[in-house]
Amino acid sequence: MEKLAVFFRADGGNHIGLGHLVRCIALAQMIESHFNINFVCRSIPEKIANDIDQLQFKLIRIKEEEEFLALLKPVDIVVLDSYELDSSYQKKVKAKGCKLVYIDDLNQQSFLADLIINHTPNVNGVDYHAQLYTQYALGLSYVLLRPIFLKAAKEPKIKLPIKTAFVCFGGSDSKNLTQLVVDVLKKDKRFEHILIVTGAAYAHLNELEQAIKNDSRCKLSHAITSEEICELMQKAQLAIVPASGILQEAIAVGCRIISGTYVDNQKNIFEKYNALGAFESAEDFSRDHLINAIDRSFENEDLPIKTYIDGNSCVRLLNAFEQLVKQDELVLRQANEQDVQKTFEWATEPKIRAFSFNTAPIVYAEHVNWFTQKINHKDCCYLMASIKGHSIGSIRFDIKNNSALISYLLVPAYHHQGLGILLLKKGVEKLIEINNEIKEVIGYVLPQNIASIKAFERLGYLQLMEAESFKFEKKIGS
Repeated sequence: MEKLAVFFRADGGNHIGLGHLVRCIALAQMIESHFNINFVCRSIPEKIANDIDQLQFKLIRIKEEEEFLALLKPVDIVVLDSYELDSSYQKKVKAKGCKLVYIDDLNQQSFLADLIINHTPNVNGVDYHAQLYTQYALGLSYVLLRPIFLKAAKEPKIKLPIKTAFVCFGGSDSKNLTQLVVDVLKKDKRFEHILIVTGAAYAHLNELEQAIKNDSRCKLSHAITSEEICELMQKAQLAIVPASGILQEAIAVGCRIISGTYVDNQKNIFEKYNALGAFESAEDFSRDHLINAIDRSFENEDLPIKTYIDGNSCVRLLNAFEQLVKQDELVLRQANEQDVQKTFEWATEPKIRAFSFNTAPIVYAEHVNWFTQKINHKDCCYLMASIKGHSIGSIRFDIKNNSALISYLLVPAYHHQGLGILLLKKGVEKLIEINNEIKEVIGYVLPQNIASIKAFERLGYLQLMEAESFKFEKKIGS
């Protein structure tokens, strides 16, 4: 079977940096086993273009956005990663019939995406202005890291005294903070080694080389591979990096970290990780703030290294992309009298019964009476779900005062495939299609039903804790 195409639309260079391209490449490597990968760029440094070529991904250079839109077919998946590609641009992609994925870390616009990926900590789908159909892949469970760093995240973290510093300010470092940090480190005799990495778009290489040529502790590496970056990080006990993708790489490796922010689009990431206590803050990377952060790092070097990234985001994100494909295969229809036996068998299945609020035994005659009332009641929407002709479960909505209470089940043979999310998503869409007066949908889930909890979370429901269960609610049209 031919793989479906995924088009990554992102740019990079001196002005906008390389972060968008780097994280798109990371995502592409996570999903390449199941999809054909294409990069579409208006601006891209040759070093990154070569990286894409070596990974055997296709690179398409464009001058105008219409060139990209003309490439698209309804079966394609589009990944956008750019602060410039707003909701009007997303509308044009959706008009092509494509599934749309948006990589975001600012949440400053309306979204039409089928899937939003935001890998900063402590974000919630409720905070987004998106669509009823939008799924979310949020937080550190979906971190966009290249394979070498995901592997490093799974390795034990060893606490050692600080002797070696690692310094990297990403692909461009437009304010040349690398030079400032190196100047400070050179004056600090506590460091035995200073490992400096500059990116492909760094414009101050000659000056930096001159500044360190007489200090044997300094080693400079320019435009190196992710494997080489990871190896250097693993040699260091302290990493000094901005609040961008390189911060997450350092966290995955297990370094002690000093971080700060120097451009607006880093502030949200900085604040989220700072709240976690993931680094010592150098705030705006002024000289005094940096020196104070270095001193605090030495004072706290005996504290344990915390683990924030488990290295399994590649599995979760591949599953999320596969769900985008599967959702068109899931078909819903109204339940009818012929479904009574099947629904009884499902309702009495022990694996399903374990997550029911009422665990009392079900008598067949009582089920027939209950089922007949439900499918004939004007305030009940009872739907049966199937994929490729195979019944996989059901979803029911009991309606009162324009509020719909959700009950759904998935046949055990179809568990652990992400189908619960699709059943919930498409069920609510079908409900609104049938009854456009619905203002909210509500679901209750027992704490041990982890799969259902994640399904509601992935669809951006507000989560509330009640006495013995979680309550999930979503306003329609808000």
